[in-house]
Amino acid sequence: SQSQLANFNDVGGSPIKLKAYNKVEGNPYFNDGAWTDGVITGLDGKIIKGIKIRYNAFEDALEYRKNNGSFLLDGEQIKGFAIIDVNDNKNDIFKTGFGKVKNYNENGFFKVIFDEGDISILEKVISKKITVTPAAYGESDYEKFVHTTKTYFKVAGQVSEGKVTKKNFMKLFPEYKNDIKKYLSDNDNSLSTRYEIQNLCNFLISKVSYRFHLIHVCFSVILILISNVLRSIYEVNFFFDC
Repeated sequence: SQSQLANFNDVGGSPIKLKAYNKVEGNPYFNDGAWTDGVITGLDGKIIKGIKIRYNAFEDALEYRKNNGSFLLDGEQIKGFAIIDVNDNKNDIFKTGFGKVKNYNENGFFKVIFDEGDISILEKVISKKITVTPAAYGESDYEKFVHTTKTYFKVAGQVSEGKVTKKNFMKLFPEYKNDIKKYLSDNDNSLSTRYEIQNLCNFLISKVSYRFHLIHVCFSVILILISNVLRSIYEVNFFFDC
């Protein structure tokens, strides 16, 4: 819509200076720097579609194309973005707003594996420049980009780093240890895909919600019983006073 496009034009961004990477081997991008169809979520929540984007992990910023130019946006200018992969029929979603996660900028982008209820599973896509010293005598040192990822669990506000494994899920949810084992076994779930991870997280959310529902019901029953007891005591005292 026009309002969305106007919002997008107001976002702005800094022009990209490609000279900084000319003498560095490789590139700083997620998915090797291919310009891909994407969706941007502005700070006001409006959705901007129909643009080409790529994620610069070295700068921890989004690049987008506009009017034959390329511009840079960071987490202080937008809430997040989605890189659309029409071939794999899946989107890679990056968001900000997860608070302080280890030593990363609070406005930094995290790739979202799962983010519902009190459970968030996030990946930090990291690109660093390192200096390489060739083994061959006489060759000069050179710089190259290296890429890594780190996975973080954020459960009930507490952040921990670790791989997505059955062991780590049982460590994070010890009260549901047996439930996790049974669910993974019954559903032949190896936690090897995003879909399988999301299914386990949804299962855990349902267990936690049901537990809180039972606690709420029990608490309500206790309050009713206490109320009835107090009412009986009052009626007995009133009878004797009369």
